[in-house]
Amino acid sequence: MRMTRSRSTPFVILSLVATVTSVACGRAHDASTDSAAAAATDSTPPATAPSASAAVTPTASPAADASAPITVADIDAWQKGMQGELDAVQKAGQDMHAAKNPTDSLNAMFEANETSTRAAGAHGAGMSEARYQYVRTTLEPIVGNLAPLESTMNTKDLPPAVVQQMRQSHEQSAAQQLAKLSPDVQAALKQRAADLRKQSLDLAAARLKAAGAAH
Repeated sequence: MRMTRSRSTPFVILSLVATVTSVACGRAHDASTDSAAAAATDSTPPATAPSASAAVTPTASPAADASAPITVADIDAWQKGMQGELDAVQKAGQDMHAAKNPTDSLNAMFEANETSTRAAGAHGAGMSEARYQYVRTTLEPIVGNLAPLESTMNTKDLPPAVVQQMRQSHEQSAAQQLAKLSPDVQAALKQRAADLRKQSLDLAAARLKAAGAAH
């Protein structure tokens, strides 16, 4: 009877050890599985709502504002701007006369050019430099083609056929340029072309005089 008990005891102990080991391994496996699942859940980035800025429609750029359609008010503004530029050119002419050395003379010449007087023109017109530049470069050639040919050059010594051809060319160019403008702007430019052209030519002559190229 003692032999039987002594032989079965190791077997029972081994069975208990195996059972405990199996349970422990199962719990370890479950724990590692749960940890991996939790880590995967934590690592998943949360869904983000669309950015508010992405849904906002961009406003018009400054370049688009500068090249907005020409209005009748822009014609008035350009005329005031030319007067502002003329004042700046005349100031440059005074600086030229007061120049004491070549550097002063060069500075005065630079002050009289279109790039330097643009700010004064924009200030007189009450608009940005970019807008003033757009208005000026748009209207100036139109006015040049609308104004009488004789206001730009001396046609007395030219053959009549040449004068007629030049006049027709100006009229065709003016028609193409005016087609891009509104009817009210077209009418205003036709009515005021001669005065605007004269003011533009006076400004150009003042630039030459201020730079010492004309007397």
